Amino acid sequence: MRGIFDFLMSMAKVGCIGFGGGSALIPVIEDEIIQKREIDTKANYDKDVIVANITPGALPVELASSLGRRYAGNAGMVLSPVMMGLPGTIGAILLFTVLAFAQEEFLDIIELISIAVSAFVIYLLVDYMIRVLTDCGKESRDRLRKAVIVMTGVFVLVCGKNLNKLLGSLLPVTLHSFSTLHILLAAFAYAIVTSTKFRPGNKQAGHEKIRFPKQAMHQIGSCSAIWIAILAVFTVPTLIYGWSGVLLAGKGVVSALMSFGGGDAYLTIADGLFVESNMISPDTYYGKIVPVVNILPGSILCKTLAGVGYFIGFETGGTVQSGVLYAATGFISSIASSCGFFFVIYYLYDSLSSFGAVRKIGRWIRPIIAGLLGNVILSLCNQGRNGVEVTGLPFAGIVAAMAVMAAADLFMVRKFGWKPAMTLFLNICIVFLVAFCGM
Repeated sequence: MRGIFDFLMSMAKVGCIGFGGGSALIPVIEDEIIQKREIDTKANYDKDVIVANITPGALPVELASSLGRRYAGNAGMVLSPVMMGLPGTIGAILLFTVLAFAQEEFLDIIELISIAVSAFVIYLLVDYMIRVLTDCGKESRDRLRKAVIVMTGVFVLVCGKNLNKLLGSLLPVTLHSFSTLHILLAAFAYAIVTSTKFRPGNKQAGHEKIRFPKQAMHQIGSCSAIWIAILAVFTVPTLIYGWSGVLLAGKGVVSALMSFGGGDAYLTIADGLFVESNMISPDTYYGKIVPVVNILPGSILCKTLAGVGYFIGFETGGTVQSGVLYAATGFISSIASSCGFFFVIYYLYDSLSSFGAVRKIGRWIRPIIAGLLGNVILSLCNQGRNGVEVTGLPFAGIVAAMAVMAAADLFMVRKFGWKPAMTLFLNICIVFLVAFCGM
């Protein structure tokens, strides 16, 4: 019993220091669990990392769940990712509660921090896009060219709404935009269709056979049943406020299953499912949730869904208790969907690795997500309007300042090896200095 407790405390420890995104935690988890505690093998962990990187969802909690299942069975499978995600999520909920009741002066401070954090997030997103293109360029020049075309095409299809808001009357016409959900569904459909017998001239694609071992199917059924039951337990209590909690859980699962490419990429998924559908306002999402989740450790996916749930619950029930209840539903939906789908791929990995549609989705999802992130950058720029009164700068000046800070962040990290936390702190200092000088 003591061994399980120590193992879970190790997961919570990693969750407390989990800055820098999911991939940054891969060596941290390995050092804590494989090297120091020696409770699993490097070979097992390497397979976990491979599967976690080709499946959607929150990578750290997926790794924690797999390690926990091997160490302590079903109890470890459930408790380990929860302990990994709890530190950052609890901190986020506390800040969301403060923001829900904050006086105007405190909101002004948060607004200033939001501008600094938005610039920092823009840097993270641009850095991700650069890394995607760099990886494609290492493979071949043709791969890079196609990746640029995909990214640009996706951005053009989804950016209309935010460009209309950003440029206003400067645009001669009103631009139309497709939702993130439509883009991702179209991409998945294209991958499936072009990998089957319907593809012209492809005589072999329709003859791919996948054999699923009975033992793997049993393991998948067992894991899935557990996660579905846990999600139901946390969702059912929200029915006292209507069906909004069920909708939150459903969209939470869908958004997690569409979340490829790291935590920062999830921002655009959540925007498409919760902001575009008016379940939560852009001001709340980009003015409160995004700044908070980016200054705390842990999975962005888990914290974001908890934040979306908190504000939906607070608006629905009108109390902190209803907000926390919905936040728990959002948090559990992120873990249940991430870990549930992880184990589907984990137990079928050897069979699915040769399936054409899976290979194609895995090959092109990162450039697609990178294109969608361009629209998130526009959304973050639009949120600069909220800082006009606080900073004393015009909207164009705030956007320019955010661009300069993001570029400086990128330069300092890539050129001089600064830690991302250092650039975020510098951004905050700069914004407060500008606001002070403008008073």
